[in-house]
Amino acid sequence: MTSPRTFKPSGSSDANFYRLFDIFALFLAFQCAALLYDFKLSPIYAASALTVALSYLYSAELFSTYRSWRAGKFRTMVMCAWGSVLIAFAFLLVVSFLFKFTESLSRLGIAIWFMLSVAYLYIWRLGAYLYKRNRRKLGLSQRCVAIIGATESAAYLHAEIIKHDELGFNFKGF
Repeated sequence: MTSPRTFKPSGSSDANFYRLFDIFALFLAFQCAALLYDFKLSPIYAASALTVALSYLYSAELFSTYRSWRAGKFRTMVMCAWGSVLIAFAFLLVVSFLFKFTESLSRLGIAIWFMLSVAYLYIWRLGAYLYKRNRRKLGLSQRCVAIIGATESAAYLHAEIIKHDELGFNFKGF
């Protein structure tokens, strides 16, 4: 029996790419919020950024945000990311309250950072989704599939595979 792990080592380069760009989006949103609201980048803000980044990665793993979304819905993927960022910022608020440094953080600055994080996570995921979908429609990044059995449900599955070429499945037969 293997031990359950929260952080699973993934061989998928897509999952690692998504993790990297999520963290980049969070730190970019932090920098933009600092510029827009003009708050001083103190050690408390640096600790806050690190807290949000680490708690985001943890909650994203809990939501399975980095699984393969080839056959998943884009909306569900975005909702997992947004849920993770909501948990990360809620965790920041709890930590700042427990350690009594809420007065050192700008509430409006944190709100701007949160909204920009949500927007940046959506924008970069939309770009990646459109890029992958177009590649699959062009016949690139295809996966060969076969259906075992010739039942009514197999015929329905075949029709769905043919109808949705953006999934990147190359049907080989029954």
